[in-house]
Amino acid sequence: RPRPENGGRPYLQPAVANSLKILGLAAPIAWPAVKKRYKELVKRLHPDANGGNKSAEERLKLGNQAYTTLKNHAWS
Repeated sequence: RPRPENGGRPYLQPAVANSLKILGLAAPIAWPAVKKRYKELVKRLHPDANGGNKSAEERLKLGNQAYTTLKNHAWS
């Protein structure tokens, strides 16, 4: 629900807001768009696609955590 003190944007739990930020998304957003963005991220950052690049692997881990947070909190 939009809140005036939040610039008219809906209030988000900090974990949810951070997870959206990690995935490069902004609220409000529908679940199919979250899933699409996550799949794009996995394809781009997966170790098989990056020759084992540790930086990409760490970013993928953060993306996995963000996706799990959104799945468990935002659309449950």
